[in-house]
Amino acid sequence: MEEISVLEAIILGAVQGLTEFLPVSSSGHLQIAKELLGVELTDNIAFDVMMHLATVLSTIVILWSAVRRVVTGFFSFRKGPDMTYALKIIFSMTLKRRSASLIKGRGLPIPDTKIACIP
Repeated sequence: MEEISVLEAIILGAVQGLTEFLPVSSSGHLQIAKELLGVELTDNIAFDVMMHLATVLSTIVILWSAVRRVVTGFFSFRKGPDMTYALKIIFSMTLKRRSASLIKGRGLPIPDTKIACIP
């Protein structure tokens, strides 16, 4: 991976952080920012994965009390708003996967979303 300056990394991190929670493509804006800054990385996917991982971790830290409440509510096995919310999340993830399986099973094309292996 080519070296990027600390300032470039901070700018790209800010772009990622600011656009992640907006109804726009944070990945697309990250690519645009790289082009505008003239940043060329040979291992671009690894950098992008790290940026998204940092976003997930920072979100968990900021929302830790809510995340902990939902997780403990789910594993308490008592019906309540936290258990209901956790089940809705699980259901939505399952529904997405099932829908893709049904579409694929009927022979309809599904875009290839596989990520290349990172050495």
